[in-house]
Amino acid sequence: MDGLKLNSGLVRLEVERDGEKGEISFNPSDVRFVDSFYKARQTFLEKEEACKKEIATLEADKRTDAYGMPINAGKQIEVIKEFAESINAIIDDVFGAGTSEVLFGESLVLDMYPQFFEGITPYIQGVRADKMEKYRDSGRKNVMH
Repeated sequence: MDGLKLNSGLVRLEVERDGEKGEISFNPSDVRFVDSFYKARQTFLEKEEACKKEIATLEADKRTDAYGMPINAGKQIEVIKEFAESINAIIDDVFGAGTSEVLFGESLVLDMYPQFFEGITPYIQGVRADKMEKYRDSGRKNVMH
């Protein structure tokens, strides 16, 4: 008996970060995944804006310590760290545990987050456009054909 073979649309992407290679996978054909991804992307944008505002407020305080460092440098670092860790958690929730480790390693480098979202989005948009086109075709009698 032949087995049933299904193609769910899973995408596997090699990730290279500073010479280290890994792999992530996701399914842009899965509506639940796409819903989670777009919500995560929106949350990232909102949290990024809030982080920028909080840092700007902290930077407005020009007082320094005896070494010339801003007196609230620790608070600025903490705000950025909390932002980055929260985004890592969101990415792991959407893409699976350990994904942020594959993507970013132990680094909390803020420039890497937009690189990630900008790099993944075209894969999702392309597949979603193709999938939605099937349902826009008025010549079809039902969605199963």
